[in-house]
Amino acid sequence: MSNIQKSLMGIHLPLFLTQLLFSTIPVFSKLAFTHFNPESVVFFRIFGSAIVFLLLYMTIFREKVHRKKDLLHFAVFGFFGVLGNQYFFVKGVSYTLSINASILITTIPIFTVVFALIGKKEEISLVKILGVIIALMGAGTIIGFEKLDFTGYLKGNLMILLNSAFFAFYLVISKPMLKKYRPFTVITWMYLFSTLGALPLTLKQVLAVPYASIPFKGYLPLLGVVYLGTAIPYMVNKLILQKTASSIVAIYTYVQPVAGTILAVIFLSESPSTTMVLSTALILIGVTLVSFHRSIALPNLFQFKPTFKK
Repeated sequence: MSNIQKSLMGIHLPLFLTQLLFSTIPVFSKLAFTHFNPESVVFFRIFGSAIVFLLLYMTIFREKVHRKKDLLHFAVFGFFGVLGNQYFFVKGVSYTLSINASILITTIPIFTVVFALIGKKEEISLVKILGVIIALMGAGTIIGFEKLDFTGYLKGNLMILLNSAFFAFYLVISKPMLKKYRPFTVITWMYLFSTLGALPLTLKQVLAVPYASIPFKGYLPLLGVVYLGTAIPYMVNKLILQKTASSIVAIYTYVQPVAGTILAVIFLSESPSTTMVLSTALILIGVTLVSFHRSIALPNLFQFKPTFKK
């Protein structure tokens, strides 16, 4: 098997399937809201995944944490990569259309590149800058930055964007720790800290859910959020992040708007508007320019390096 084939099977195919699973979250969340409030969905999404990771960690992937200081890093990763981004995502979905959520999460690669440039001092090119601007124009088209009164879907859309920024920041800052620990060690501690952090934010709403009156089928969307939309793709993402760059992992949010839109149309009777189509096109063009800027030839006049020093 060639290196290209190994890369396709070991990195790109798993990332593609991961994004297919991530794209189910908006639909599962909307369906779960029939019986569960958004805060309870956030808690069970984190707590349910934490149980899975802890069981695997204790039985198969157990590894000792070398320094107590590393636990602080895991807690920070958990805040940005689990608690913060999932809280804003689920709350955002409750205030906006699932199609909007599926489109806006494609800004994750943009945020990832920006954070990577700041943190790693990567080479900056005109193509990258152009891509960021175009993608942000797409995001601005769908959320309407000119509306500052948070009417309509603006509040939910802004929460989805904040979720994207949190997740992108987590991808960038967590990668170095994967050189010291196994992926399961990092993700297990992340979810344990996030479960503790979620309690004060969600406990009241979790206790308010009328569990006895919810039929069995009412729990199925919640299970979909917890396991299909969270536990499995987070495990794969963390395993692949150990093998490749954070920007490559982020690129695969390409898959989500298409899959998410199709699922929303099928299960939620939503239909994409002209604005949504335009926004999607702008975001995908921008992400393409950012992701594949090295393959796009421009005169040397337009290429420059950052002036700051390491």
